[in-house]
Amino acid sequence: MKVFLWIVRSAVAGVLALSGIVKLNDPLGTAYKLEEYWAVFEADTGWAFGVLVPIAVPIAVVLIALELTLAVGLITTRTQVRKWMYYSLLALMVFFTWLTFYSAFFDKVTDCGCFGDAIPLTPWTSFVKDVVLLVAVLVLLRFDRPLGTRVQPTPSLWKELSPLLVPVLVTAIGASYVLAHLPWKDFLPYRVGADIPRLMQPSAPIQYIYVMEKAGIQHQFSQYPNDTSFHFVGMHMANPEAMPKITDYRLWRADEDQTFASLEGRKLMLVIEKAKPLDRVRVRTRLTQGVLGAADYVGDIWVISSGTETQYQGAVNDSPALRALPFYLADATLLKTMLRSPTGWILMQDGVIKGKWNSRDTNLMMEALRAGL
Repeated sequence: MKVFLWIVRSAVAGVLALSGIVKLNDPLGTAYKLEEYWAVFEADTGWAFGVLVPIAVPIAVVLIALELTLAVGLITTRTQVRKWMYYSLLALMVFFTWLTFYSAFFDKVTDCGCFGDAIPLTPWTSFVKDVVLLVAVLVLLRFDRPLGTRVQPTPSLWKELSPLLVPVLVTAIGASYVLAHLPWKDFLPYRVGADIPRLMQPSAPIQYIYVMEKAGIQHQFSQYPNDTSFHFVGMHMANPEAMPKITDYRLWRADEDQTFASLEGRKLMLVIEKAKPLDRVRVRTRLTQGVLGAADYVGDIWVISSGTETQYQGAVNDSPALRALPFYLADATLLKTMLRSPTGWILMQDGVIKGKWNSRDTNLMMEALRAGL
């Protein structure tokens, strides 16, 4: 029984560790997923979940730290502290099981974000995963017997809790670094090296399976049958993996679509998710220096934003270099997918992404351009 409980405990800790590590790679993505859930809840309940949006990033970091701390605690703690780990994990799993069921049953959020963008899960798969974890936690809570205070020797409380400081520090340092730069590993379609025009096309001809019925018996065909005695029942895609990986890329200006024009030649995109970050002088200074320095290496520098041009011009009114840049609109979700930073740079050559930088790394972008990127 002890071996079985150790295996269950290790498996739960492993899932928590994997979830936390993947989220730590992209805490901003976790914050975006929380905002997506809050928007759904606000629309369905009328409660003001929108008030949590300004603190979405800190909440995401706390969630990551909690997952990693519980993962370490399940393995390292021995006394009644482990029992409290089980209770905490039980509360967490009850909440997430309800959340994923709600999402799956009412078809609200197509990807739970449990493992970030590294391992996308359908809502029902995520729900089944949470149910399994919930059952595992209940088994541990019922049968795992940590050391009691009357059992000797027992470790001191400080000695037992000190390992839990490690995941907290790792989360604090790791999240701070990623938020100041970009994720270590980019799992999104717009990663460096991505050929946007190619990814906007199917990787192979799309094939369909046609479900037909004749004399009460269903048949499947790879091509629509000419026999009129068959009755059409339905159809489904035979090779969904061939579907385009990018379906949301679009830029426009006024009423003119600029999507394909943006994919021609060498362009440096200044991504401004919203005009608000540019209210800070140091951000404007950094971006101005980047525009002036990059002009010697890149002919076309575009601003792409989900805000209006009026908002942008008002935010950069003291920077002639930024005001002079051509301004193009893009969907906010697209910008969040292309670059995990409210402001930053994307270098493209004929639609192929050559480099991405947080605005804080403008100096690194300049070094890359000078090196011939």
